[in-house]
Amino acid sequence: MFCGDDGPDSPVIPSNMKQLRMCRWRESRSRWHRVSPDRNYGEEEFPPSTFELVTWNVSFDTPMVRERMDCVLRHLERVVFKCRDGEAPEPCVVLLQEVHAPHGLDVILKDEWVREHFLVAPVETSQWPEGAAYGNVTLVEKSIPVHDAHILDFGVSEMQRTGLMVDIRLGAPKPHDYDVILRVANTHLESLRGAADRARPLELQLLTKFIKGPGVRGGLIAGDMNPIGPMDASIPTVLGLRDAWRKGDKDERGFTWGQQPPREFPAARFDKVLYLPRKGFRVDEPQRIGVGLKLSSERLPGGISNGCHSSHSLSDTMMNSLLFAAALIAGAAAQLTINTPSGTNSAAECEPFAITWSGGVGASVRELARPFLFNFPISQHPTSSVTTSPAGTTPIATFNDETGTTQTWTVNATVGASLLFGIRDSTGVTATTAAFQVVTGSGDSCLTAGASSDTTTGATTAGTTTAGTTTAGATTAATTGTTTSPAASKATGSTSAAASKASSSSTTSSSAGQAVSAPAGVLPAFVAVLGAGLIALLA
Repeated sequence: MFCGDDGPDSPVIPSNMKQLRMCRWRESRSRWHRVSPDRNYGEEEFPPSTFELVTWNVSFDTPMVRERMDCVLRHLERVVFKCRDGEAPEPCVVLLQEVHAPHGLDVILKDEWVREHFLVAPVETSQWPEGAAYGNVTLVEKSIPVHDAHILDFGVSEMQRTGLMVDIRLGAPKPHDYDVILRVANTHLESLRGAADRARPLELQLLTKFIKGPGVRGGLIAGDMNPIGPMDASIPTVLGLRDAWRKGDKDERGFTWGQQPPREFPAARFDKVLYLPRKGFRVDEPQRIGVGLKLSSERLPGGISNGCHSSHSLSDTMMNSLLFAAALIAGAAAQLTINTPSGTNSAAECEPFAITWSGGVGASVRELARPFLFNFPISQHPTSSVTTSPAGTTPIATFNDETGTTQTWTVNATVGASLLFGIRDSTGVTATTAAFQVVTGSGDSCLTAGASSDTTTGATTAGTTTAGTTTAGATTAATTGTTTSPAASKATGSTSAAASKASSSSTTSSSAGQAVSAPAGVLPAFVAVLGAGLIALLA
């Protein structure tokens, strides 16, 4: 397939796009085997509604290519995804750029953790442009169904640059029952100045056309954008893309290039996660991972160790060969919804009522499992003729940190009281029920006896608020009482040592209560703070 890179009045520079097949390792045949796009995932397998995204330029032209690539994989496995003893990560997509041909790709394809848990594309350097010394590789965790994959060779590129596009299938959060396709583009735009300044906008424009294509709910473009030209800062907005990083280009916390070691161009945010701001999914803010990551001294020539670490014990003279570029990790989270009591599921006076919600990032996403932090200010009024929402009401029920999607509350509000349930996740996203009235129950003993509003929960209690993908020992992103969660990419509620996780900070219920404004005549029954999530599929 060929397509033009330029506008309608410019000469057409053809770009070649060819279909790829994701591959999985077949132990019985000792080889990578192509996966059919229409592969049956089974009736019991449901696509995830949330996944984490990592984008990392692994620098093909530095010494010790094999050792560095292995260290990248171990850092992802053990620090970013917190996998122990080779266990599977939660749903994630890993985008790598500048994978060395052939040595870097060979390390990936021979890695036992990758073989066990990921689909990979491409698995042959022949899929990259002719003569390419490096290329892009995408890894998709096996629980995510892959609908299709393509590689786009940019016609304007003089450096064999490409866009590797993978269409993944995501499920809407329950109770909804449908799937959507999200297109994820892994790219490395043209480097340096001169002709490259004209090529980068055209390359990004072409990728944007494809993530807006038919049959996909939305898309994102992530990777090394090389934004050093006069148009690079503005072109994403012109193309209708939104940057997942919200702190601007001057904030050093977003810098992913030029610091370890210093380079020709000033330190800057080269790696980005751009997405279409379409209704139906959300992308959390990324954070950096891999900052300060080095090969351990035992891995230098003559050593026998296969470990890596994040300390700075090695001498400065070794930095050029030992330090990695920082990577981004972002995440996605399902739409936050909370169910309105009605019909047979009405809130009755003094009877247990199950409050249910969906979305955010729950306990099923271990790497992002910053617990839902609950502290419900449950308010009531003795009559139903409430004209304004009460300010500064005192909570009559407080809960511990919990995870899950349900909370049982004994309705200690009088018959006819007009209430609503509100919930806010740690990224600031809010959801409320429609107004409802408390109906007659089995009696009013919980009110007349002064009974407490103790509750039970279908969620499990979590002892800490640190979760999500945490990079080892990294606490720099942790703010406002909960962990921040990186980018790209695994976007979500955790601390990350230089990780690009979605930064979402959970707050106490008092601040959450301020975030939900109840309509006139309605009292807020509770406000909760949820640990938030990654790249969000919204129902």
